Amino acid sequence: MPLLVAIVATGWTSGTASAHAQLLTITPANDELLDSAPTEVVLEFSEPVSLSGGDVRVLDDTAAQVSSPPEQAGVTITVPLAADLRDGTYTITYEVVSADSHRIAGASVFHVGTRTNDVLGDVPEPGNDVAWGIRLGGVVFSVVGYAGALVAAGVYALTIYGDRTRSLRHRDQHAGDDLRRRWDGTVVRAAVLGAVGLLASAPFRIARVGGGLDALSDNDLIRSTLRGPIGLALAVSVIGLLAIAVAVDQRAPGWLGGLFALGALVGFVLEGHTRAERESLMIVTDVVHLAAGAVWAGGIVGLIIAFRARVDVGRLAPIVRRFSVAAVGAVLAVSVAGVIMAWVILPTAGELTSTGWGNALIVKVGLVVVVIALGAYNNRRLVGAVATEASRRRLGRLVIGEAAILLAVVSVSGVLVTRSPLTSAATPAPVEPTMLTVEMSDGGTAELSVAPARVGTNTLHLVLRDDEGRVVNPVEEPTVELTQPDLDIGPLRPELAAVYIGEYETTVELSYAGEWEIGIRVRVSDFDSISGSTSLDLAD
Repeated sequence: MPLLVAIVATGWTSGTASAHAQLLTITPANDELLDSAPTEVVLEFSEPVSLSGGDVRVLDDTAAQVSSPPEQAGVTITVPLAADLRDGTYTITYEVVSADSHRIAGASVFHVGTRTNDVLGDVPEPGNDVAWGIRLGGVVFSVVGYAGALVAAGVYALTIYGDRTRSLRHRDQHAGDDLRRRWDGTVVRAAVLGAVGLLASAPFRIARVGGGLDALSDNDLIRSTLRGPIGLALAVSVIGLLAIAVAVDQRAPGWLGGLFALGALVGFVLEGHTRAERESLMIVTDVVHLAAGAVWAGGIVGLIIAFRARVDVGRLAPIVRRFSVAAVGAVLAVSVAGVIMAWVILPTAGELTSTGWGNALIVKVGLVVVVIALGAYNNRRLVGAVATEASRRRLGRLVIGEAAILLAVVSVSGVLVTRSPLTSAATPAPVEPTMLTVEMSDGGTAELSVAPARVGTNTLHLVLRDDEGRVVNPVEEPTVELTQPDLDIGPLRPELAAVYIGEYETTVELSYAGEWEIGIRVRVSDFDSISGSTSLDLAD
């Protein structure tokens, strides 16, 4: 049964996991034909976004800007337009940064009186081209913070319901026996480590918002990030973790430490997909998800400590029994919360099979079903497993193994949270593609086809090969960046989807004819990346 927490509590990740901000509406709507000219363009996102390092502009069919600087109020960005726009097609181009540090760029068109440009279709959500080292640093330190909070809150809970050595109402007069001291020491160390991890993640997350390390010298960006959801979430979790460390060290009443532990967990739900839609439901569900996960994760760590402390059987058996009972409730809570969050996050049931995030969810659900069956078997033996020294040692080794699996799953989840569960726009069939061969920095090539290579919606198909012509299978999806330097449009970063080993595809909206610069970056190992560039002469 304890293994189930490792899969569920961290598999369906919380707080910062999964969905990025979405453009909910844009007014005028894409391809809308208006009888009279509007006075403004309004973009509404699913969560507040930042204009730092980005912009929103409106261009006419000659690529002349007809908009004033954008104005932001919460999730809404308003772009004033010049008075008396003439008839024709207008392009809205935007690039903003979501609260979870992902850049969102795209374009939309509307027409006044008549259509002068054949630009149709939606723009897929772009990828994030921030250096992998910055992303890795943010993920590693965030995982440390997340794991520290789960362990601190969970072990603290075990001292209340498992051994009942902590008073809920009164200040403890003594530190208790050896097991109690070890539990308390673990809570303090985990809480402090979690707080340090979260604080250390802040520079990496700011750099990710700003698109690189140069963002750390942008005081305005730093202030706006720390005052936004990222800063609020970090502050609440760090304060909660440090407070529970002080409460345990000063032997405060159990309810006070529990309140601080809950506050530390709540901080993780103040940003990310909980802010996308059905916000109240997502926040409540995610808090339940985290609290149940903490009971499991902390319970595993607490049991390891109890085994290592050589607690006698008469005391250890009730601890194991109470943890077993709590585990059943945690399984139900985590499972129900995970299903609810998946239902809210995924736009349609088809996303389960059409997206990498959905496929990963299916795999994890399958693992959970298997582990539930194993857990049901183990649960019947859990209480009696400490009756003898031999069985006690076997159970101790089992719990240590489960903790190792928990650490591995937490680490993997930290990487998966950078992936979006959203489906990119439908990819039309290629028509008369333009073939481009890009020389990569390692001597290999990237074969890029663009169809129809005309103004409008285009399909990009990419195949990666090494210097001997063999297909390359990188460690993550490549990034493609398109820029129109003459018109100062872009970069647009469409998100590539794998269609086969070393083969990727996406769609992108290219609104103006002329020469577009295309950059390709590929991470071929944990420590190496390659790049290349080319140009495309886009026809009318």
